[in-house]
Amino acid sequence: QKVACVTSNQVDAMVASRKSGNAENGKEENEKQGKIRSVSKEEGERKRGQEEQETIASQSGTTKKVHIALISTSSALVIAGGVLGLVLGLVGRSKRRKKKTKEEKQSPRRVGFREAVEHIEVTPYSSEGLEDEEEEEIGIVLRVVSGPSSGLAYLCTKSQDRITVGRSEGNDLAVGDGEVSTVHVFINWSEKMKKWAVIDVGSLNGTRLNDELLKSSGRSMTYPYPLLDGDLIRLGSQTVIRVNYEPVAKNTVKAGRRADSLVISAALSASPSPEHLRAKQPIEDVCGVECPLRGFFKVGLFCLFDGHCGDNAAKKAKELLPQEVSRHFFDFGKKALAFREEEETKRGLQAAIASTDKLLDFQYEGCTATAMLVWKVNNSKYLQVANVGDSACVLGVRPKAGAARGIIARKVTVDHRVSNKTERARLVSCGAKLPENATRLHGLSLSRALGDQFLKSQNVGLVCDPHVSEIVKVRSDEEDVVFAIIASDGLWDVLSPELAVERAATVGASSQWRPDVMSSQLLRLAKKKKSTDDVSVLLVQF
Repeated sequence: QKVACVTSNQVDAMVASRKSGNAENGKEENEKQGKIRSVSKEEGERKRGQEEQETIASQSGTTKKVHIALISTSSALVIAGGVLGLVLGLVGRSKRRKKKTKEEKQSPRRVGFREAVEHIEVTPYSSEGLEDEEEEEIGIVLRVVSGPSSGLAYLCTKSQDRITVGRSEGNDLAVGDGEVSTVHVFINWSEKMKKWAVIDVGSLNGTRLNDELLKSSGRSMTYPYPLLDGDLIRLGSQTVIRVNYEPVAKNTVKAGRRADSLVISAALSASPSPEHLRAKQPIEDVCGVECPLRGFFKVGLFCLFDGHCGDNAAKKAKELLPQEVSRHFFDFGKKALAFREEEETKRGLQAAIASTDKLLDFQYEGCTATAMLVWKVNNSKYLQVANVGDSACVLGVRPKAGAARGIIARKVTVDHRVSNKTERARLVSCGAKLPENATRLHGLSLSRALGDQFLKSQNVGLVCDPHVSEIVKVRSDEEDVVFAIIASDGLWDVLSPELAVERAATVGASSQWRPDVMSSQLLRLAKKKKSTDDVSVLLVQF
């Protein structure tokens, strides 16, 4: 055995070395443990980060699921609400339809077309009438307040720049006073003074304005004396006329009435064609009524004009024809009408229509014309009808209860159409070249018309010569009901004269013979039967 001998110094060195080694080993171990802890910490942080992200993702997914659920629920509610609204709407519509059907059964209503119904009670200065609604202006009203013609009146605007007053029926204001001259005074519109003025035209017994004599040298015309509201004009010693300025519709000219003047009720019902309604265009039919006719207190004129290529010619004809009828009948009218001289009255209507056509300066536009002249002799009424074109007039008579005869329908006009065999033959003889089945002349279905001056100049047979009926006496038996239907071809294309008269008589019997109700029902019937043209129905109740 070897025994090592170690000195104390060596022992101390060995101990120190061992301590140093242990310290280094401890330091390495600590460093190693620190690295392990650092890695563990990073790994923990990474894991915690992943866990947080997974948590957020989980929460986001849950939120999305909740949103999707909410959206689905909301959509379901909207759809359910829409379905419920549709069901309720259908139920309400069904109820309204049933209610509407019930109302229509009780009281028919117009559906699907625009209707205009106007009632005209032909009395002095009624605002009701067939005049278009226009702006108002100040007109003059002349009222006879004293003398044999007391109660008589006349109204007009400055569109008529002269009013004649005298004893003759040809005057605008005719007074039955022996002291009044045939034409006693003129009342003119003065543009310079902006007033009406009275002029004595050389009367025998003179004229006084507010008791002041209108002066003149001999029997000549006086200077114009301006008229103020409330002035009194005295003609001779008996007749006194009061002057008033009143607002009236523009272009109004209306004669007044006296005890023996003609009084007739009439009504117009009209509706544009479906084509005009779709295009938002106005109706081309124009109606005119002047009763009493200017200067003739026992005469009335009822007219209908159906325009083509516009309504301008029809409107102008409405303005001109009453003027021309009054002018032509002035020469012989009183005698011819009183004695029912048929050829004379026929000549007057023919001349009035011819002069109207001459004044219609429309090259490519025209209209039909149907004019019914009505006059009174003693207690009886008479009528005569002139027409150009295819607007027709039909007379209806409903006999008194218990009478052997039935309802009578009588057409008093002739349709001037190219399809009419007589008119076709006339056109061919005038040089018109018409194919065998032609129904139009250069696009126009009419063979006679007012206006269309260019086509007339081509010598193809288009003329304005009217057909004039014979004079018809309206029965004075109060238990017989007599009426006239003047209508455009839009009515007659779908209704026969017999059916129109029968329907009007049936409706009239249940409505106290109101012309507005009768005309309205005829219009509705035409629309129900699918009339494709403008429809105007003027019903005149005698």
